[in-house]
Amino acid sequence: MSAENDLDKTSAAQLAAQIRVGNILLQGVDGRQERTFTSPCGDLLAAGENYLGRIGADFVAIKSAAGGVVADMTTLDPYGVSVAAPSNATGAQLIELVQRAARAGTMANITFHGLAGGHLGVSRLAHEDLPAHLSAHLSADRDVCWTDTFIGIMKHVKARPAARSGPGPK
Repeated sequence: MSAENDLDKTSAAQLAAQIRVGNILLQGVDGRQERTFTSPCGDLLAAGENYLGRIGADFVAIKSAAGGVVADMTTLDPYGVSVAAPSNATGAQLIELVQRAARAGTMANITFHGLAGGHLGVSRLAHEDLPAHLSAHLSADRDVCWTDTFIGIMKHVKARPAARSGPGPK
């Protein structure tokens, strides 16, 4: 890895500046003003310093914790949301992750890196099983199960009275 891409050698201030430049470039492409962020590979440190506090105000929410199923919606920190990045998972395992969240009355976040092979891949069949399951349950009971983009979900969560607020990780 080159030094300019090594988070151990990039300061938190430098990384925050790079992320902001990326947001400006993306805005030029799609015109959107609001975004969410997912920490790359769960890395929260740049040169030994947590950089998320420097960028929290730039995002609606940040995925920065491992797990995927949110434990409690009333204490959910929008700047420390858990995310699962399954690798070689079956459709049944993906569905169980979502069912765990439904049983808990919370939510599940899943980020897929590769489809049908590749780094941290999930098979096409496993990936297709999950939306088929969700589709069947969305039509049955939208109060229990609904899907949206992460930004859409987090805007909904933050609009609720019990949501934690503040620009950045706690």
